[in-house]
Amino acid sequence: ETDETSTALAATTDGDGKDDDESEEQKSSPPNNPETTATTTTSSSETPPPLPPKYDFKTMHRALSKLPNDEKLRMGGLPPLPDSYGDNASATMYFEAQMTELWVRRQRELADAQELLADLPQILEERIASIRSYLRRDDGITDGSDIVAVLDDLEYQLNDLDNARDFHTLGGWPLLVSLLSPRAHAALTAGGNETMTGTTTTTPEDVQSLAAWAIGTAVKNTAEFFPWAMERVGNDVSYDDENENAAPTTPVSLVLTAFRSSSHTALKLKSLYALGGLMRGNPLTYSHFLSLDGPSILLTEFLASVAREDWKMAGKIVSLVHDLVADVVLEGRTGGGELLAVAFSGQDWCDAALELLRESGGVSASVREKGLMTLKIIGKECTGGRVAVEQFKRSFTEATNRCRQDTETEEKGEGGDICDGTQGEIIHEDVEEELLALVDEVMLVMRN
Repeated sequence: ETDETSTALAATTDGDGKDDDESEEQKSSPPNNPETTATTTTSSSETPPPLPPKYDFKTMHRALSKLPNDEKLRMGGLPPLPDSYGDNASATMYFEAQMTELWVRRQRELADAQELLADLPQILEERIASIRSYLRRDDGITDGSDIVAVLDDLEYQLNDLDNARDFHTLGGWPLLVSLLSPRAHAALTAGGNETMTGTTTTTPEDVQSLAAWAIGTAVKNTAEFFPWAMERVGNDVSYDDENENAAPTTPVSLVLTAFRSSSHTALKLKSLYALGGLMRGNPLTYSHFLSLDGPSILLTEFLASVAREDWKMAGKIVSLVHDLVADVVLEGRTGGGELLAVAFSGQDWCDAALELLRESGGVSASVREKGLMTLKIIGKECTGGRVAVEQFKRSFTEATNRCRQDTETEEKGEGGDICDGTQGEIIHEDVEEELLALVDEVMLVMRN
C-alpha cells in the first residue's frame, strides 16, 4: 500500500511526471493554469473555483496493475491500456474515464483503511467497556443480543496480533476470560435461564461460547502471549471458591471447567478450541493442567462422545492430545512436559485412538488420520493395538477397492479420486496412499 500511495502522488502530475526536481507535494497538486492566474484580476473577496486534477493515466495503470489478481477482480477488473492511447480520441477518453473512476475509488478505500487503523484502539476500548457494562449489569448493555454482537466483532478484531496485544494492554483480557464463568451472566439469568432478544434466545452458554472463541483466537499458540494462560482471575468468577484447596482460577481452569460442566455442544467445541490455543506449545500450562485433572476430563468426554457417536468432538479431543504429546516428545518441551506425556500415553488413550479406527459410517478419513498420528507417538505403550491397526488396514483397503469397482469413472472426479466405502466419502488416491503409509509406520512402532 505504501508503494501504491507514493505512486498516487506521482500520478496527479502535469504531463508524464518527468520533472525530478519537483517535490512530492508539488507533484501531487494540480499545476497552476496561467490563463486563470497571471493575467486575471480577481477581487480579494472572491475565490476562483478549483481546477480538476490532471492525472498521469499510464502511471496510474502501472500502479493498479501491480495489485493481486483477487483485488483487481474485486474492483471490477483493470481496463487494458489501448494500443492507440493518445492517438484514438474515443478509445483514449473511454480508458481515461474508467481509470479515473477506479483511481478515485481506490484512493477513497485507502483513506478509509488508514482511518480505521487509527480508530482501532478506540474500537477495542469500546468493546472492553461493553463487556464491563455487561458484567456489572449497567444500563449500557442490557440484553443478550448486545453482548453477542460485541463478542462476535471482538473475535474478528483479535485475529490481528497487534490488536490482541493492545486488547490485553488495555485491560480487556481478564474481563473476557471472566465471561466463561456462569456467575458472569446474571444479566441473562435474572428472570430465568435465558433472555429473549427479538426473534432469538440468548443463553449464558451462547455468551460463554463466543468468549471461548475469542480467547482461542487471541492467543492462537503465540509464544509472546503464553503467560496470559496462567494469569489469575478474580475469585468472584471462580467455579470452586468454597474449596480452600482449589487450584488458582486461570484462563486454563475456566476453559477446562466450562468444557467439563456444560452439555452445550457449541460451548464444548469452542472451549476445546480455546484450550488448544492456550496450551499448544506452552509449557507454562502443563503442571497446572495436570493439577486440574485435565487428561481425565478429556478422556471422560471422549468416551461420552463415542457413546453418542459424536465423531467430530471425539476427533478434536484426540487431535489436541496428539499435539500436546508431540510438543513434549518431538519438540522436547519441558516444564512438566514429561509428566504430561505419561498422562496421555497409557492404555486408556491407546484404546481411545484405536476407537477412531473402527469401521463406522460416521468416522471420516480425517478423523482416522488423527487417531493414527496419535498412535504413532504413544503406540509403544499399547497392548493389543497392532491387531486392531492391521484389521483397520484390511477393512479400509477392501472398502476402497470395492468402491473403485462400483463407482463409474466420471463420478470419481479428476486425479483418480476414490471413495471410502465405509461411508461413501470421496478420497483422493494420494490421500489413501498417505493414510496406508501412516498405518505401516504405526505398526512399526507397536510391539504387539
